[in-house]
Amino acid sequence: MKPVVKTLCALALAAALCSCSPGGTVDSSSTLEGDIPSSSESTLAGYVYGENEMYQDIWNSKTIYNETLVPVEQDDGTFASELLYTPTRIISVRNFTLEKEYSADEYRIEGNRLILTENSTMPRLTKANISCEDVPDTMNTYEDGKGGHILFTEGIGVIMQQVNVTYEHEGTWDGTIPEKQGAKLPKLQAKLKAHDPIRLVVNGDSIFTGANASGKLGIEPFQDTFPDGFASEIKRIYGSEVTLTNTAIGGQVSSWGRQNVENNVNLFNPDLVIIGFGMNDGSWNVSSFDYVDNIDFMIRSIKANCPDAEIIVASTIVANPASSQNKGQASYLAPLKEMVAEYNGVALLDMTTFSLDLLRHKNSFELYANNINHPCDFLVRGYVSNLMNLIKE
Repeated sequence: MKPVVKTLCALALAAALCSCSPGGTVDSSSTLEGDIPSSSESTLAGYVYGENEMYQDIWNSKTIYNETLVPVEQDDGTFASELLYTPTRIISVRNFTLEKEYSADEYRIEGNRLILTENSTMPRLTKANISCEDVPDTMNTYEDGKGGHILFTEGIGVIMQQVNVTYEHEGTWDGTIPEKQGAKLPKLQAKLKAHDPIRLVVNGDSIFTGANASGKLGIEPFQDTFPDGFASEIKRIYGSEVTLTNTAIGGQVSSWGRQNVENNVNLFNPDLVIIGFGMNDGSWNVSSFDYVDNIDFMIRSIKANCPDAEIIVASTIVANPASSQNKGQASYLAPLKEMVAEYNGVALLDMTTFSLDLLRHKNSFELYANNINHPCDFLVRGYVSNLMNLIKE
């Protein structure tokens, strides 16, 4: 992905300000002392979104870049959605492609909720849309396994309903803080410190092919797949050239990974391997015993044939809780952790807990590009930030 850098310069030092009391409403007409600048009155710092900002973690950073929202109809007829934190300053609110910025009079902030005003031009979903009584032209429907349907598309129908919010906050992450596990990957650490080249192999299901990052879909802002983003960040941060071989195939389960580990992984004599199965295993009711046994077989095969390789096993994100695909994915995490802990040179990327933490605040349209199980750009970036955190000592 080419670096995306967009900057809004200050319009004036005397720009109008917004006021906000704790948990209260942001009023764009107010000019009280201590007010919160809105996106249309850019501050001197402006809006910048490039390589330094793209993969900032969301559990430590006090600036959240392009958090995805999809305003949905509420019981009172308004359209609203939650941010992960309560903003102290809104920097920018943009459409999915990041090419259009919405004026501050198109929304208001109440606590951590963004609420559309009556004159807002932002995309939104009605209750009739969500219940599939009124299906948008850009989407289809999919059986939810409970006698009903949910909105679905592998195209751009869902993501074009998203808006991206960049803001500052003083809150504390209320989820699990991902663990730094660089000490579990000593050979990788040595290569990073020496700026040596790294052979990276990724093998898994459709999530690990990069579906459905905007770059994969061919639209702005052309977000890299997370394996590509991870490789690029290693080079940018550590200076190590990364040769990425991605043998992931959509629709596959862990037994396929087991059967093809020789050709899909060992053949390339990797320095680092990322194994990513579980979404389809869960949907097909593969038992946790069989799933973990398949991953364990892959680890043992890689270690026997590629003794210098180290491995990151990624637990799967969960599927949209309303979808028929949401079955046993979360049940794999505990036995997977236990098995991985038995090995040296193997680390666990816990995307299961991360996705569950996000779902406590965000609706499915804000995380899944197909509204079922493929990450949108925000979650794609979450994979990269989690991986970059994992390889730190």
